Amino acid sequence: YQAAARQWTKEKTPYNWAALQNNLGNALGDLGKIGKDPKSYAAAVDAFEAALTVSTEVQVPLQWAAIQNNIGVMYFDLGRTQKGDAALETLQKSDDAYKLCLTARTQDNDPRDWALTQYNLGLVFTELGTRSKSADDWNSATLAFNAALEVYTQDDAAADWADSQEGLGWALANYGALQKDRDLIGQGREAMQNAADYYQDQEGAADYYQGKLDQID
Repeated sequence: YQAAARQWTKEKTPYNWAALQNNLGNALGDLGKIGKDPKSYAAAVDAFEAALTVSTEVQVPLQWAAIQNNIGVMYFDLGRTQKGDAALETLQKSDDAYKLCLTARTQDNDPRDWALTQYNLGLVFTELGTRSKSADDWNSATLAFNAALEVYTQDDAAADWADSQEGLGWALANYGALQKDRDLIGQGREAMQNAADYYQDQEGAADYYQGKLDQID
């Protein structure tokens, strides 16, 4: 990507250059995730911010939204490696980026990607809820996963549906436990069972999901 950017410059081909910067940001974010390297994450931020100087919300709103989604992913991955207040601050940046994305990426104009961002938002609130033990965070996670399930159906996007069912199940169970609401926990178990049924033939899935169901029980 860096070699290509020497030819596709910001001055000569700005939109190609911006796409390269976005792709470079994703690659650097992946390197940061693999190596747990803060410098790679920082470089990813620089690349995404560079892309946003060309791919603006006004000029190309859906491309701008895609970059915001990628920034959210990067901050989520970074936040999971951190502890204490640093983690909460980074996860909040992820939340902010996803919510910016959703101002342009809507259920009407880009339903599948909208659902993906809602799912990603659910993961952020799950991580926040796990750390904060806040009922509000777990409730926000259930709302995000339920939003994703407005698009992801068992017939049209089965794997995405199952992943969202798992996220919803865990969020409902934790929210219900904090609220001392047996019905919510039961709804969570049902959603988790949906995911377990979908993945039942995959290696290791039976033990993994049984562990989740045992914790809910």
